[in-house]
Amino acid sequence: MIFLSVWQGIFLGVLQGLTEFLPVSSSGHLFLAEKLLGCEVDVFFNLLLHLGTLFAVVTVMWGPVQKMIFHPFTDMRLGMVIMASVPTFILAAAAELFLPEEWYSWILPVGFLATAVLLFFSDKGKNVRPLYAPPYTHVWAAGIAQGIAVIPGLSRSGSILSVLNFFGVKKEESAEFAFLLSLPVILAGTVVKGYKAVVTDAPVVSNMLPVLLGMLVAYIVGTVCLRLFIGYLKNKSLRPFALYMILPLLLSILTAW
Repeated sequence: MIFLSVWQGIFLGVLQGLTEFLPVSSSGHLFLAEKLLGCEVDVFFNLLLHLGTLFAVVTVMWGPVQKMIFHPFTDMRLGMVIMASVPTFILAAAAELFLPEEWYSWILPVGFLATAVLLFFSDKGKNVRPLYAPPYTHVWAAGIAQGIAVIPGLSRSGSILSVLNFFGVKKEESAEFAFLLSLPVILAGTVVKGYKAVVTDAPVVSNMLPVLLGMLVAYIVGTVCLRLFIGYLKNKSLRPFALYMILPLLLSILTAW
């Protein structure tokens, strides 16, 4: 059994809700939080945190999600998401096989640094290219970026947004696509974590209250954060987040020793 206090559950829910969508790496921040708080996030709690942010995406993006589900042959979003998800899942599967968790502490600073560099140099000028227009090189590139972002500390949303910025894709369409693209990834990650929890008989939190509160808080904070961040992306730069990344980078270096 793993003991987790109510306040730790709430704090981790807030952290997940904020960092899942901001370009700062949610997995990296959760790993760092475990080290700094001296607590352990079990597989089941991790699963519920991600379910909370999955529901947040569906809530905020319900209009585009509806079109993807009910008009798959006339709306291009579903095809683009599937196209980008192919390289994502190939790279994620490779990382699952060849990237041991024992390396995470040492890889984390590298991931945070890579995120900072990507965000700082991503603004290349005018974003006028339509997302849903050929050639679809930018879509494949976004999928590859998301796949590589399984590396601890490398932000998934930051990688996608930076790559689409490099290609000059319209910011509004980049933002929508980045978060629609998170749906299959979060869902698949939830399934994998659930499978691991069952197969490995992983230890679980002794008290369900902090777990359920963490999930609820992750949903609420994630919903608010996603709405605000989409509005921010319409005409703002990602560089402030690059500067913020100095903090988790330094903390990750200190905790790795």
